[in-house]
Order: sequence, then C-alpha cells, then structure tokens
Amino acid sequence: MLMMWWVIPFFVTAFLSYPFRSYLSSYLHFLIAFGVPSIFALILNAVEAKYRFWKDTGHWGRLGWLTGSYAVVILIVLIITLTLDSYGLIGYFGGDPEGSFGMLYLPSFVFYLLVGAIASSVLTVREAVKRHHAQ
Repeated sequence: MLMMWWVIPFFVTAFLSYPFRSYLSSYLHFLIAFGVPSIFALILNAVEAKYRFWKDTGHWGRLGWLTGSYAVVILIVLIITLTLDSYGLIGYFGGDPEGSFGMLYLPSFVFYLLVGAIASSVLTVREAVKRHHAQ
C-alpha cells in the first residue's frame, strides 16, 4: 500500500482543482488506485501472519515479494481501470487517459525494482563486510 504514495499528490491536485460531485467518475480512478492495493495489502498481511515468510526471505527475497506484489497490484488496477474505461465509466477530468497518473504505473514499477536492487545490493555487501570483520 505504501508503494502507492506517489498517487497522493495527483489526488490532492485533483481535489483542489475539481469539485468532487461534478467529477465523480474521474475520482473513481483514485478509488481503484488506493482500494486495490489496500485490499491486496490486507490479504498479503494475513498470509504473512499465517506463514511468516517475510523474515526468512532475506533482502533479495523481500525485494521479490515487494516488487512482485506491486506488479500484481498495478496489473489488477490497470485491468480494472481499462475495463471500466472501455465502458465509459471513468472520466479524466475533461482530458484523456494519456494525461492520467495511470501512465506512471509501469515506470513506478521500474523505479521500485531499481531502487530495491540497489538497496538489496548495498545491504548484502554490508552484511558480508560485517561477517568478514567478525571473523
């Protein structure tokens, strides 16, 4: 859920610029963008509570879980959004979908993957240096 933080500035800008009632169909995109990750986070937390996989996976395993989960979430969000859009149920504040924050889903995945890989690499090297100095 926290990985969707970058959508908040778009929501705040829209909320300050467009009346909620007049653009209800445009705000539906935000509901999907926040609702799907929230539901997925609850499910993933329940699975973690039962199986305790997080602690045992290490840095690279956590990166896999986070980016894999994020990829699934944005795929579901895109499918729902595009399906509703094909039925004309989602608006874009008088514009078109190409100007929507939804265009940043895939680049945000690449960003998280790269930042996560860098962080995991740094942490792995740091732990190896610690082990080496402890010997």
